[in-house]
Amino acid sequence: MYLYRAYDRRGRLLYIGMTSCIYERVKSHRRTSSWYRDVQSWAVTDLGRMCPWDSAHAEEIRAIRAEDPTYNVQHSPRWRNLGRAGGWAPIDQTRTVGAP
Repeated sequence: MYLYRAYDRRGRLLYIGMTSCIYERVKSHRRTSSWYRDVQSWAVTDLGRMCPWDSAHAEEIRAIRAEDPTYNVQHSPRWRNLGRAGGWAPIDQTRTVGAP
């Protein structure tokens, strides 16, 4: 398993992810991620061939919460899941039911 980080030319962290095949995942980002054009460099941490998926996923979540990359939505401290019909919204644009 690999934990990877994508950075722009100014060194700003754009995205954190995990994968078992780093080359295929980068190719996938190239095809589907709007932020890919801004990537200047990648940092890849090899978590080990025998690293269980749940351990790697826990490390990914920890890193996203601690480092707050620009384009991660899930697990980001800046985003909130609005449920099945609502999708995701920035925390500062969400309100508790009954709040003004």
